[in-house]
Amino acid sequence: MESIEPHIAYAVGAKSHVLPRTHEQRDTRTAPLPAEDSKSLASRWLEHSQHVKEIQPILASMARLKLQLKFSINEFVAHLGIDTMAPASAAVVLEAYAFWSSRACGMMPLRAMVAPMLSGKPAKDLAQHLHQISDTATLQLYLDECVYHFYTHPEAKQWFHTLVDVDRSLMAAFTPSHDAVKCSMLYQTYLLMTMDSIKMPYLSLDAKFALVMDEWDVWHAHAPDDRIPLDQWTQIRAKLVSRDYTLDRSIQAALQAVAFWFCEFNDHAPQDRSFFRHAVDEYSQHGKIQQPRLVLTLVSQACQWQNDTDRTSTCLFQIVDQVRALFAEDRVLQSTDLFVMLLCMMQITLRHFSSLLTYTQWFETTFLDAHTTQLQTKYQVRAWLQQLRLMLPHESMDILQIHGKLLHDRSTDDAYQSYVSEARSQLLKMGMDANFRQAPILGKPILSARTLGSDVRSSSSYLTLAGSSSSSRSSFSSHTSSTVSSSDTGSIYSTVAPGCDPATFERLMQQFEANGTIPVSITENAIFQAKWFKESFLPALIAWTPAQNSHSQLRHKLILALRAKKRVPLDIYANYMKKHNA
Repeated sequence: MESIEPHIAYAVGAKSHVLPRTHEQRDTRTAPLPAEDSKSLASRWLEHSQHVKEIQPILASMARLKLQLKFSINEFVAHLGIDTMAPASAAVVLEAYAFWSSRACGMMPLRAMVAPMLSGKPAKDLAQHLHQISDTATLQLYLDECVYHFYTHPEAKQWFHTLVDVDRSLMAAFTPSHDAVKCSMLYQTYLLMTMDSIKMPYLSLDAKFALVMDEWDVWHAHAPDDRIPLDQWTQIRAKLVSRDYTLDRSIQAALQAVAFWFCEFNDHAPQDRSFFRHAVDEYSQHGKIQQPRLVLTLVSQACQWQNDTDRTSTCLFQIVDQVRALFAEDRVLQSTDLFVMLLCMMQITLRHFSSLLTYTQWFETTFLDAHTTQLQTKYQVRAWLQQLRLMLPHESMDILQIHGKLLHDRSTDDAYQSYVSEARSQLLKMGMDANFRQAPILGKPILSARTLGSDVRSSSSYLTLAGSSSSSRSSFSSHTSSTVSSSDTGSIYSTVAPGCDPATFERLMQQFEANGTIPVSITENAIFQAKWFKESFLPALIAWTPAQNSHSQLRHKLILALRAKKRVPLDIYANYMKKHNA
């Protein structure tokens, strides 16, 4: 068997043992190996760095020089002359070096390439070169080394600011619009690396979170010192609710990288790390004003992310829980800034999760329902109502109609009457419906009959269109739950509440008779639309006069079955039985 030269054996793992050479073999050697050093090898590598076939012989030469203690990676890198190259050419060399580094058995570490360029002027060159790299995997390798360097050498951290300064300025000026604003691939890659548990293993989770929050704080660095006008919050909110904007994927990734670290948007985040609470704390503890365009867009994108990953219900539960606790705190009720911020954040959240909980339902449960309200004292009620009145001139029409409808239903209080009156005046000026007989879908205000240029039937048609979907039951549950009661009979919009008409009742009786069980739609509405079911559906069902006698008997059996399932309140059941036995 032929012997293997020692320098080749080092670079290429041989499966057999190296046989000792005989005296004759040593004597027959005629051609000495060419003399090489680190500089000449660097020139050779630079010439053939794009040729895969040259990897083995060049690495073999490198191994031989290393065995002879004649190889210096620092001299090798310095002789490449990266700092004298144009950014595009340097990026090609950097990509090639990363490719070779993964195959050089530790002889070409990336740190040797990065470290010399992180001091003085070359650092600026390296920043330009890294921005030219188009391969994500290569970019991750270099960013990993750069972050490690400034993490272990705090004095080099200023260089990182140079690397991402343009992107930070872009995010600081960002606002949701149709403009094609985008972050660099490098910045996007860096932020996404913080979400990866494998990348940057030398950083703890808390250290990664600190890096991300550093970026978030820098985005807010150009915020004005004075108070942000209320209309900035409501205008951005209206744009996001209407979804009248476009967002580049790099911006989405940047916002997602921040949201990832908070418990509302990540099951693995600490439960005491809430984004909603963080925004409140930053303002009340440190006086840092959060920018509406960043805060609200982040909430919108994070909620969309939860929808895409089938985590809707968990996210909604977390947000509702956090916001309810915050609205119970006096600091929120006393600060218009915090009140407006939280209310806008919640409106955007429920725009995404309206299939589970509408804004109308949430607002009524959180502030108006005596059994569930967070407003426990008269002082809190007055403070809350005062904040609503301050927001009134800046509110969008859909929010005015929702708030007006809910407060109109409780207008026995003079303070509520005052808000309803002001809201009605503002809506009429804008040509919007101000009768407060129904609440609109968030983002879709209801025009007045006069504005529509039609009579009463136009308004009734709009109600049907606004609430309709695949069936009358789903239409009502997605749009008018807990807003239309039996007292609305005679409304200019409709003489019968949606889902309570004779045709619907007859269809339900047919289903009940055919299956012998309570129709699924009734059970769903009894559970998920309890207020509408008790205040609209049951009274209308009891008052209904069936065209067929058999349907009267079926209705009686249905009501008994519902009562057995505890779906009919005792007072309604007692009144029904009194009427039935009369």
